[in-house]
Amino acid sequence: MELTAGANAPIDTDRFSLTFSELGLMDVSIFMLDSNGKVLGDEGMVFYGQPKTPEGSVSINGQKIDFDLSCMPASIEKVAITGTLDSGNFSQKPLFKLFNDQYTLSFSPEGRTEAALIFAEIYRRNNQWKMRCVSQGFNGGLKPLAESFGVQVESPPASEPASNNTQTSTNIQTPSKPEDAPATDKRLNLSKINLTKQSPKINLDKVAGALGDIKANLNWIKGKTGFFSKGIDLDLGAYVEFVNGDKTIIQALGNRFREGDYIQLLGDDRTGTSTDGESILVNGRKLNDVKRIMFYAFIYEGVSSWDKAQGIFTLHVPGMPPIETHLTDGVANKSFCCVAALNVKAGRVEAERINEYFQGHKDCDSAFGWNLEWTKGSK
Repeated sequence: MELTAGANAPIDTDRFSLTFSELGLMDVSIFMLDSNGKVLGDEGMVFYGQPKTPEGSVSINGQKIDFDLSCMPASIEKVAITGTLDSGNFSQKPLFKLFNDQYTLSFSPEGRTEAALIFAEIYRRNNQWKMRCVSQGFNGGLKPLAESFGVQVESPPASEPASNNTQTSTNIQTPSKPEDAPATDKRLNLSKINLTKQSPKINLDKVAGALGDIKANLNWIKGKTGFFSKGIDLDLGAYVEFVNGDKTIIQALGNRFREGDYIQLLGDDRTGTSTDGESILVNGRKLNDVKRIMFYAFIYEGVSSWDKAQGIFTLHVPGMPPIETHLTDGVANKSFCCVAALNVKAGRVEAERINEYFQGHKDCDSAFGWNLEWTKGSK
């Protein structure tokens, strides 16, 4: 069923998903609203820093949003599905859709000057859940969008040191509770650090042995929506160099998924069904033994163009905002990208954007001095 702006239709199942055909540089946020159209608390917003609700009624998984209306809190009357851009506006985005087996909601970028957009609403009416296509924009981006849902937006404190990196930094404070409720800080920090050519590095907050588990994630447009004749399969890997001079590679090719308790590749998405992409888990408690970890990605199957894959690499470090860089600058004949690195110097860890493109593993090895012997691998 095709839903145009303003159209609605009943939802006949409690559990379902909605998938975006395109994401690129867009961040998806979901607001859980009461009968007045307002957020009730800090748990009522789902976004990259808080990807699911505590009870599991809504969760964001890459391009897909999963719903379970059977456990939706009784106080929630409406769920707003929104997207925001770090820069530019929606006129620069391609035609994209929000869809599942039952519904297709299409959004044209033509004439869109906004940087934030409400795509759709799922709402309760006479004990029946329904879906509405909204397509309502906000010129100011995240701030006016959040304020429209009753949240209070605060800038970072003046005493907070400025980052050398491009950073989306908005603190959202939910409306206060009744006067008889205990006073609590209900701010959500929506910061996100973007590593760019101009600001490629950032020092992590803690010493090498006290960082906890660091997750490096690669996500991309899988090409399962009809835009490409063949699905896109990107692979995530890592070169690891230890203080004692030992070196190793982590990647699905050759089935090199783990190196002791230092680093592990969490599966290989061969089918494109995983909306969360591929991830490598780094044990930050063992980084004192490591000199550097260099993360790389390569196009294993599908398009040869990085801009069509729209890859996004994200480092999730405990106690820090997500650290992102985008893989969109590569050329067609270079299917291998050395994306980013964790460098350990004097017990401190630095995240560095690299984003250099090569024809393959050997070319990258030559550029960075890995000095490994390469043979053809399979998976």
